[in-house]
Amino acid sequence: MKTFIRKFAFAASGLVLGLTCFAGSASAQTSYSWSLACQNGPEGGGYAAASWSWTQNGAPIASAATPPACYGTATQGGLGIAPPAGADGYSLTLSVCVQPLYTSPDCQSKSAVKSFSPGQSFSTTLNSSVSAKSPVICFTKCGNKTITLSESATFTVGG
Repeated sequence: MKTFIRKFAFAASGLVLGLTCFAGSASAQTSYSWSLACQNGPEGGGYAAASWSWTQNGAPIASAATPPACYGTATQGGLGIAPPAGADGYSLTLSVCVQPLYTSPDCQSKSAVKSFSPGQSFSTTLNSSVSAKSPVICFTKCGNKTITLSESATFTVGG
């Protein structure tokens, strides 16, 4: 047990040292946050997926923590330490999809590329939604009944 505690303490001190070094080498921006919220339609929904990366002069230089996909109706968020050194912008993508029966997913995507000055605050919000008709599986006679699947989502990044 003592060996485990010593190894854990050593690993934790390395993590703190690594984060301190990373934060010291990063730009003047000290932190950022993100949130991904998705909402099902009344007859059923789908999912939303978001991604983003830091850029320098418009070119990607590092991927940021990618939020997990959002299914149904949910909200999630997170915090991060400073953008990497040299970052002067970021690119975002939000995709929202529904999956009607017997067809491929129907998706809508929104993207944005933004710049910021190191040390200045930044914020971007992307909204997207999608809907599609889907047949209903019935165990009794129900004719050609369909439902409308819909999903909407909002992805926000700022610091």
